[in-house]
Amino acid sequence: MNMSEPQIERITLKKIFKDVLYALNLEQGMGYTLKRLFVAPRHTIEEYLFEDRSRLTRPFQLIIFLVAIATFLTFLILPDTEQLLIDLHKTKGWSSFTPAVKQSMEWFTMNMKQYFNVFFLAGIPFVSIATYLMFRKAKYYFAEHLVINTYISAPQTVFFILYVPFINDSGFMATVQVIPVVVYTIYAYKGIFKLSWMEGIWRSVVVFLFYQFIFGLALLLLFGVLVLINS
Repeated sequence: MNMSEPQIERITLKKIFKDVLYALNLEQGMGYTLKRLFVAPRHTIEEYLFEDRSRLTRPFQLIIFLVAIATFLTFLILPDTEQLLIDLHKTKGWSSFTPAVKQSMEWFTMNMKQYFNVFFLAGIPFVSIATYLMFRKAKYYFAEHLVINTYISAPQTVFFILYVPFINDSGFMATVQVIPVVVYTIYAYKGIFKLSWMEGIWRSVVVFLFYQFIFGLALLLLFGVLVLINS
């Protein structure tokens, strides 16, 4: 075997990185897609839905890639599971809970904190239900609402990734992290659904509240199932 004159390309870290991006279909367009989503979410999403999909990274692959990064960083920085459980056991009234409820609460605490972004990903269909009902006049199909909210979730996840180094700091940093997410979401909905700023603000608030309600019900149902399983 002649290593100085290989018949195919030598394996390098750059080659491995390119292969990973190719497998995820992210080698072309990820940076371009994110930049466009930050600057002009309406035109970017309309391009993908109705014009040309060749220049943009597909929404579901993009969000899965970003959520994987966010989840990995969160897992590294958050306290270990032992500390999370210690803090949970200090909850007022903990001793009065049944063993099944305690076990279910432990599962939720560990997974919600360490895999927050996975739950965030699971919430996209629910926020899509909210926008589908709130913006019916826009005449988008429900599947198109899924695409819209998946694309909007990408910059939201980027904001979270930037916030991760401060995740154990004071509540002030948590508040600062929420502001760009809220402003971007209102800006995106305003453009996509062709609203005034005032209408974009109040409709975004209603969407958020309805989303929290239906997603909360789904999590409550999941919690009930866990309690039954652990009983």
